[in-house]
Amino acid sequence: MVGTLGPARAGKLGVYVGSPDPQLRELAAGIVSPWADPSRLKLVDSQPKAAIGKLLANLALAISAEGMKEALLFGDATGLTAAETLDLLDSIGLSFMANLKRDFVLGDRSTDPGDFTVDALCKDSKLMLDTAGQVLPGIQAAVESFTIQQDHGRGDHDFSAILVHRSE
Repeated sequence: MVGTLGPARAGKLGVYVGSPDPQLRELAAGIVSPWADPSRLKLVDSQPKAAIGKLLANLALAISAEGMKEALLFGDATGLTAAETLDLLDSIGLSFMANLKRDFVLGDRSTDPGDFTVDALCKDSKLMLDTAGQVLPGIQAAVESFTIQQDHGRGDHDFSAILVHRSE
């Protein structure tokens, strides 16, 4: 499953269903369909492929969050406010993350409690590194950012803590 409680309640989760048995895939798809966005319900021919799909979704989150952290740091260094940086990101590749985490970055929402925690995304990111068997620099940078937040006692906070506390 890709998403948190809010998207689940709205029937907007991304879901990867994997089985070599087409009938079991369809049965499982029917079970999860009330919580899944139909366009984000992916049926694949094995459980490992479904797990990899979930990790790929989280890879995109981790790298986008790390990219947004660096964009905010760059904005800070060049005299932009966080709001100005977010506005400038609105029509480019980081717009999804900028819009998703805007309320956290602007202080309108606390990172505690977390929707998708630093600990959870860090765990998945480390699993990606272990599974890939090769260097993944973007994921490694994200793990380093998550680890800093864990070291500051924010493992159970929303992963946007790397954006809110970006200067640490």
